[in-house]
Amino acid sequence: MTDKELLNRYRNVLVMFARHYVSMIAIAKNIKEDARNETEGGRISGLFCHARVINKRAVMLKELLLEDSDSLRHFFGTINLYEIAKQSVTLES
Repeated sequence: MTDKELLNRYRNVLVMFARHYVSMIAIAKNIKEDARNETEGGRISGLFCHARVINKRAVMLKELLLEDSDSLRHFFGTINLYEIAKQSVTLES
């Protein structure tokens, strides 16, 4: 495998992790909205707890990605994960 292929794969991994982060934030937001519409006290508490767990995991993933912010700037020109998630995955032939 050449260096160019390895760099392309690493770039694609960064894009996929950024997409995962964005989807986790969206899922947690939807769960919180569902909890606000719920009437049962125990279910509300459980939904908010689940949303907090997803948010914590998303924050951990964000911190992991931002530890290598130089690579993010090199490949994408930004460290904004929402912009990186919009990038396409490139296939090297």
